[in-house]
Amino acid sequence: MQNPHLKIIGSWELDLSSGELYWSDETKLIHGVELSYTPTLDSALEFYREDYRDKVKLIVDHLIELGDNYDNDCCLVRKDGEQIWVRITGLIIQKDHHGNPTKIGGTVQDITHYYSKVTKLEKYWGILNDSNMLSVSNKMGVIKFVNESFCTLTGYERGEVIGKTHRIFNSGYHSKEFFKELWDTINRGEKWEGEILNKNKDGRLQWIETIIFPVLDHKGELSEFISIRYDITEKKENQKKAVDAERLKVVGEVGTQILHELMTPLSLIHYHNEHLIKNLEEKGNQEGLAYAQKVKESARRVIEIFDDMRSLIKDRDDYEYVELAKIIKKSYFYTHIQMQKNEIDFVFDTQNSDQLVWGSSGQLGQVFTNLLNNSIQAIKDLEDKWIKVSIKNTDGYLVVQVMDSGDGIPRDMQEKIFESLFTTKGDSGGTGLGLAISRRLIERMGGQIDIDEACPNTCFTLKFPIKEESKKAS
Repeated sequence: MQNPHLKIIGSWELDLSSGELYWSDETKLIHGVELSYTPTLDSALEFYREDYRDKVKLIVDHLIELGDNYDNDCCLVRKDGEQIWVRITGLIIQKDHHGNPTKIGGTVQDITHYYSKVTKLEKYWGILNDSNMLSVSNKMGVIKFVNESFCTLTGYERGEVIGKTHRIFNSGYHSKEFFKELWDTINRGEKWEGEILNKNKDGRLQWIETIIFPVLDHKGELSEFISIRYDITEKKENQKKAVDAERLKVVGEVGTQILHELMTPLSLIHYHNEHLIKNLEEKGNQEGLAYAQKVKESARRVIEIFDDMRSLIKDRDDYEYVELAKIIKKSYFYTHIQMQKNEIDFVFDTQNSDQLVWGSSGQLGQVFTNLLNNSIQAIKDLEDKWIKVSIKNTDGYLVVQVMDSGDGIPRDMQEKIFESLFTTKGDSGGTGLGLAISRRLIERMGGQIDIDEACPNTCFTLKFPIKEESKKAS
């Protein structure tokens, strides 16, 4: 077996008049025959693998008849049976006085080592291409190539992104400084690695783990960038859920102790208030009785909230089929005084409001009361102040929208708004627990709560399976 790293090049000549074929010693070495071997045109053809013989015969015929020089790669089978790759060339080297070819010749080069590298690279590229999003852009960031996985995961056709920059995927989540640091790194010829939140063609946000490789030309100058990307959206969501769960676990442990400490004095308030109501009724003090009733209702509401927090901490829930419209009306009752005080208009638009969903009326009341209170705090200082709650049946789901006249939630806060201990109220109040607890409660009931990004105002959308399609949550 010859050394695969040697670049052996042999020559050959064919006298068309006599049919005599000449091989140089290097050509014989490539074919694995003795140096005394005398080749013929037919025997030379037999060395090529069967599926290449017709091709070799055809290109030689075209050289003789049409004068077409050739330079081709073929698979050759040596005398010992080893298959190797060769590059064969052919041209006319002598003609008669009529211009007809009388002798042709060329070279044979063993390129097996090169071909094995190419084959490996093709295999590696195939694996990489099948499993990742790949893109190539010029040094200005203009996209020159994207693979099929890139198109599948972003929703764009290849023709929609070629010639564009990656700005079309900008979600608005990252700062200008983030992208400046990225460009500074790759323009220095250094690899950049990081996580980018992109926006797909359909508007869906997608976390992408990205590696960008700068490519230098033969002069050592930057010529293009190759990007390898992985979709890690599910991984990020699981990480976020794990962090939220851990935060809520800590809150739960502290909250359990706080609830235990507060329930005793709260029960005493409730107990003594009952006696106060009886005393005021006996004396006919209607004004005092009205205030005492409000204290009773507020105390009852606090006890309900504490009970709901207990159910949030425990592992299992006692759910039942409940009517959302009634729960929302009750939440309005708890918040209407603040709305009136701040001159906020309230509209409740219902369709199929008698539909039932699976869940806890107390926990759902807590969720909607929290959403209404958030809206009140957000818009109370605006000139145009209104809150609209709509409920409708859509494709077997009950969809509730809680919308107010605010300008919406900034995009950089949308990812954080449902995180435990995150609050937009700063020093003015807010525990950062409301929306985090709300999302967890809703998801435990088989529903979901999200921000409606398409709405020009602040809008939360809640979606619940209706009774016929609901399954009891565990």
